[in-house]
Amino acid sequence: MVIILDFPASVPIRHAPLWLSVATAGMRGLDGERQVLFTENRYWIGDVTLPPLTRVQAMACLALSDELRGRARVLRLHLPNPGANPDVGMGPVTFSDGARFDDGALFAGLSDADPVVVEDAAAGASFVRLDNWRGRSLMVGAWFSAGGFLYRVSRNDDGWLRFNPPLRAPLASGETVRVRAPYVLVRLTDDTQFRNRLQYGLYTEEITFQVEEVLKR
Repeated sequence: MVIILDFPASVPIRHAPLWLSVATAGMRGLDGERQVLFTENRYWIGDVTLPPLTRVQAMACLALSDELRGRARVLRLHLPNPGANPDVGMGPVTFSDGARFDDGALFAGLSDADPVVVEDAAAGASFVRLDNWRGRSLMVGAWFSAGGFLYRVSRNDDGWLRFNPPLRAPLASGETVRVRAPYVLVRLTDDTQFRNRLQYGLYTEEITFQVEEVLKR
């Protein structure tokens, strides 16, 4: 059984530049051209950077390190997602000068809800259609997570998203896609990642640790 632990909510993640692992193989054919073979088995790897921590935050991270037991357990990381347009105002709004309609009513605001899938998408698909303004305005390079897996947008045509990697699991119409707090399940790349900095009191500087995606559920 895979045990999943959440990263402390009190500790912000400053940067998480994840990228997809790629492994190709091949050799030159009789015509001299190199034949490149590619298998879709990519997974997320990269560095996670924390800002300088307070003593209380460092204590929370040390407790997490104890529970992780090195690479034995899985960590759920919620990633910063500036491509999800977080600065747009939500809820009912007034006129620009703060005035309301004569009856006290306000303009209807945008929904803060995460988008949902409009049409079924099979495992292996590289496109999905999302509803609402969040789905239609996701920027190229933005994250979303669905079915417990993480994806990055490479194109968005009014809610029709192309993304990488292809879907690891099917998505059903009506299923919610997380864009406000997308997450990825990872393990540390070795047993001592980020623990040493905490143990020796170096948490007042940035801390960077390396992770790799966990695909088994």
